Amino acid sequence: MDTSIFAFKLTSGEEIISRLIQTENQEDIFLLDNPRVLMIGQDGRFMLAPLMFSSDSDKPIKLQKSSVACYSENVKEELSNGYIGSISKIAIPPKGMLFE
Repeated sequence: MDTSIFAFKLTSGEEIISRLIQTENQEDIFLLDNPRVLMIGQDGRFMLAPLMFSSDSDKPIKLQKSSVACYSENVKEELSNGYIGSISKIAIPPKGMLFE
């Protein structure tokens, strides 16, 4: 199974960052692994929250392709690292911050 991090802009306006699970025979849906909704906090910084709090995060979520306005695999490094950090316990340090 090939997984890549994608950004999706929905027709309703939300933006989702998720691993896309490439599968065969899925013409009308995207299978997403640990999707996160991109939000802007009060301080103007990006925040990521689970797309569905009621869903089991160990199982893929189906997203209808008809609800997607556009998508990209060119996710900004800052957001990609934030996404990885939000779904794992591994913290990715900012560039230049490996040593104090």
